[in-house]
Amino acid sequence: MLLDRLARDVYRPYASFWQGYLGDEAKFRDWAGASLFASDHPIHTRLEGLLDLRLDSLFTTSAIWLVKATGRRPRGVWYIVFGPGWTDMGGCTDGTMVADFAKLEPDREVIEFKLPHELTHMVHGASAGQRNDPDSGTVLQRIVSEGLASYATYMYAAGRRTAAQSTGYTDAEWAWALDHEQELTTAAQPYLRSRSRPDLNRFASGASAYRREHNDERSRASVASCRVRAGVIAALGGNWLLGRKSIGASTLQLVAAWVQILGGATVAWWAWRRSRLRKDGPAV
Repeated sequence: MLLDRLARDVYRPYASFWQGYLGDEAKFRDWAGASLFASDHPIHTRLEGLLDLRLDSLFTTSAIWLVKATGRRPRGVWYIVFGPGWTDMGGCTDGTMVADFAKLEPDREVIEFKLPHELTHMVHGASAGQRNDPDSGTVLQRIVSEGLASYATYMYAAGRRTAAQSTGYTDAEWAWALDHEQELTTAAQPYLRSRSRPDLNRFASGASAYRREHNDERSRASVASCRVRAGVIAALGGNWLLGRKSIGASTLQLVAAWVQILGGATVAWWAWRRSRLRKDGPAV
């Protein structure tokens, strides 16, 4: 039976991954029977495109760039799957990474600009300092981590992607986030030390949450009074690094080195502010 073969050959050898991403074997079987075998599952239209991507060369190119930019080499385990499509590309709680082509289009250009972001997360997350950082697992750490990774994408693109595109925003959303940076910072303040899953999830879904909020008049009014939902504030890390024209590749090296050696959100934030003070005077 095909379902038994999938459980034997696909689930059990990689049970730790599937348990973290989808669930136990019973849930895997339920999902495969209901979704993976369906005629409209993306595996039927995307498998050939995935095989033509030459993923190994994309990973190698991004890794070589990251080593040159930061002096740090990404290390870890990636899972390339046609899964439930809960994410396109990202990290799991155990530090492994997943690219789920049920959600991710097998588009070489799209993947090229996603990989520097995700490989930067691998460098950041694997550091000894990060593991010992008292801010690890907080909203503050998430903001800085996402900002650093978005900035890495921007630097890798070298003019081929705007700051907005590097953060996953439209030009209008990015301009709004910069215009409301002080309000966003104020609204984020109560959440920075939080480790609660709902708070972390709201910050992680910033782009989609922002789009919903931005199209709602009441939400815009609440932004003005600094009562925004946490999800809108995921752009903050990108704002801090990408919203300043004076910052160059040396800042990426500075921040990456501090994060890798000493670890954590507080150190990265201090390193960034130090570079701003040295180049621009006191930050606004």
